[in-house]
Amino acid sequence: MLPGTRPADVEALLAEALGDLAEDVEVVGDRFGEPSLSPTDTHLFRVIEEAVARHAGGAPLLPTLGTGGTDGRFYRRRGIPAYGFGLLTSGWDPGTWRGLFHGNDERVDVASLGLTTAALHDVVTTFLG
Repeated sequence: MLPGTRPADVEALLAEALGDLAEDVEVVGDRFGEPSLSPTDTHLFRVIEEAVARHAGGAPLLPTLGTGGTDGRFYRRRGIPAYGFGLLTSGWDPGTWRGLFHGNDERVDVASLGLTTAALHDVVTTFLG
């Protein structure tokens, strides 16, 4: 769910899409939780921006919303911002990476892993330093 959307909104959309079948369909499993969003005006976000720029040739950080679930939502519910990031080398584009993410052939190149690890190291040492 996108920020600003309520679980009742999703339930209403599902009922509308199902039409007459709504009475015969039961949604089981995890219920829709409130969406979460971390602010981009924090010290930690600025540290991440600087590390990404340093390790990605000055490239700007592009905030995105993920459609899956992460553990970040548990932190955000307690008022703690949570961010995730990864850097890709020039041989990998975001579309390719997203197409492989959690798929049968999920992978990333070793150079991108090294780039992300180096940037994460900078984030941790700068933020905690």
